[in-house]
Amino acid sequence: TRDIDAGEEIVHSYNMNPKLLARNQYGRGTTPDDGSGTTNIFCNYGFVESMPQRWIFENSLVDDKLVIFDLDYAKSDTGQEGELEVRWRDDKPNQDTLLFFREELERLDHVSADLAADDSQRVLSLMSKHEYNVASRYHEALVVAFRNAIFATEQELAIQTPKRDLGSEEDACDGGFCDW
Repeated sequence: TRDIDAGEEIVHSYNMNPKLLARNQYGRGTTPDDGSGTTNIFCNYGFVESMPQRWIFENSLVDDKLVIFDLDYAKSDTGQEGELEVRWRDDKPNQDTLLFFREELERLDHVSADLAADDSQRVLSLMSKHEYNVASRYHEALVVAFRNAIFATEQELAIQTPKRDLGSEEDACDGGFCDW
């Protein structure tokens, strides 16, 4: 145990909660150590947890093989948080994984464009503003996760690409969908 400084954030990762592990819907090919994942927490409890996040995807390009990674802020030697980093939970990514990530990000970009072009009043007539904001936050969290996974996969495969804006938790709603 230790003292908590005034103003210090207390963080709890729901995806590794032992009670939630028993409810893990991705029973095929996972272990209790894989956790529930950000998607399951969103679907079951209606929120997107802050970092760290665990992402579990079925790669439709490789017999629905599970791709699991954690996304969290890198810690410096002094303990300061830095850029987001991906830590692979299972096999290292390959070209098929990279293609899967790119296709999913392209699909999400189309959703973003459709939402931006759509009349927000029409969308809000179908759901509450809170539901819209939470769904938008999840969508943006997915975009940030895929951008970072693509960058990490390109680095792993030694594909030379310029570093780009990968997004962060703070700017996840800069697309205009969230307004909290």
